[in-house]
Amino acid sequence: MRAIKRLPVLMYHNVSVDQVSATSVTVLQLEKHFCYISDNRYTCVRLKDIANPDFCYPEKPLLLTFDDAYLNNLDLMYPLLVKYRLKAAIMLPVKFIGQTNEWDPEPHLPLMDYKHLREMDPKYIEFGLHSFGHNDYSILSTEELVADISACFLNLYNHNIPFVPVLTYPFGGYPRKQPQKQLFFNTLKDNGIKLGMRIGNRINKLPFVNPYEIKRIDIRGTDSFWRFKAKLRLGWCKFL
Repeated sequence: MRAIKRLPVLMYHNVSVDQVSATSVTVLQLEKHFCYISDNRYTCVRLKDIANPDFCYPEKPLLLTFDDAYLNNLDLMYPLLVKYRLKAAIMLPVKFIGQTNEWDPEPHLPLMDYKHLREMDPKYIEFGLHSFGHNDYSILSTEELVADISACFLNLYNHNIPFVPVLTYPFGGYPRKQPQKQLFFNTLKDNGIKLGMRIGNRINKLPFVNPYEIKRIDIRGTDSFWRFKAKLRLGWCKFL
């Protein structure tokens, strides 16, 4: 099999019945996305797959990620995932499990609790990390970063929630200048984080140039379906 050069990673958040925003897609939009992904023979890969340097990628790999563990992901996204036999990763803001998205001004929406997390079949859903306190990592000290990661591990272990130590950065934030940037990456590696994901809106080349700067493509409810298809194929370009 020929070597695969590209991996798109899509970033979703909230799923609603009829509310459209930069961080919210409707269930009708999402079904259209999933149907297109299925019809065009993309194969969903898992966090644990891409964290394995020896993983053999399928012909058209795709990673679906949903940040923040909104309860509507269970109610609206998960049934569609099962219907189309796709796989996705829900990235957990661990401190807020069972609470609401308090980091946003409004609206404050319910997040899944530990019981909800256990209801989903691991055949379709896996869990990664979206920090403990949903803080911007670009402004945390090294000590605060270590404490944040440790709290994620401890809480999920204590509640028997299996997870992959892959981290998506809240707000896409992380240090951008050296030497702070390299210190940040080294701290993640030293504390058990296998991969880190920013935003970036580009399709990743394989193998990853930097395992702590994996790019995700921001999928918005305000995107047209044409724009969704273009993002999936191209990432970002001037006409988007």
